[in-house]
Amino acid sequence: MPTYVYKIVGKPDTDPAAFFEVRQAMTESALTAHPETGEAVERVICAPMIGGHAAAPAAPAAAKPAHRHGPGCGCH
Repeated sequence: MPTYVYKIVGKPDTDPAAFFEVRQAMTESALTAHPETGEAVERVICAPMIGGHAAAPAAPAAAKPAHRHGPGCGCH
């Protein structure tokens, strides 16, 4: 069964207490209220678990100097 992440509506994204996880079958409807407090919630789209670890976003590429076209460039 997949684990879904939910966010309490109205709480800032910077508040870790705004998020919680729930294991649900894919056939179950998304929650609309927190199971304990009844607060409105929305499902958060997250990277899937791959090999038992959540896929992390790619690290930003290091800044490269501006590209200059020249002999042997190869980017025609």
